[in-house]
Amino acid sequence: MIINFSRIEDPDFSPFDLGNINIVKDAIEFRSDEEDRYAMMIFISISDFIHGLLACYRGEKKRFEFVGTDSSFSIVFSKKDGNIQLSRQKKTIECSWREILESTMSGINKIIKENKLKIDWGHAVFSDLNDAKMELEKALSELR
Repeated sequence: MIINFSRIEDPDFSPFDLGNINIVKDAIEFRSDEEDRYAMMIFISISDFIHGLLACYRGEKKRFEFVGTDSSFSIVFSKKDGNIQLSRQKKTIECSWREILESTMSGINKIIKENKLKIDWGHAVFSDLNDAKMELEKALSELR
């Protein structure tokens, strides 16, 4: 499984920049870059993605619909037989919690690395992203 978070290049970097989420497992893909209307405020959306995923993982919710901030792109997370199922339109991806949490962390680390010189961790959007990333790290450490 690969989860990629990407920022749409713009010379004027902002915490509210648009971007995309692409998820691939085997031959199934969920791509927000299919249509312009699916672009989302990527840094806010990553935090929302993590919070929804972790709410399902912790059992706070059996089902969560992630909708990208300022976007029409959505994915439904559902607990299924001790694993997680992602659904979008008529496509479904099933995987283990470890697989999705590790793939999400990899995607977050990649977008942070690509933008590390521009990110102001004192800004509320990036502070929230860092808090969500720390929650994800905690959940991953529980699985190890």
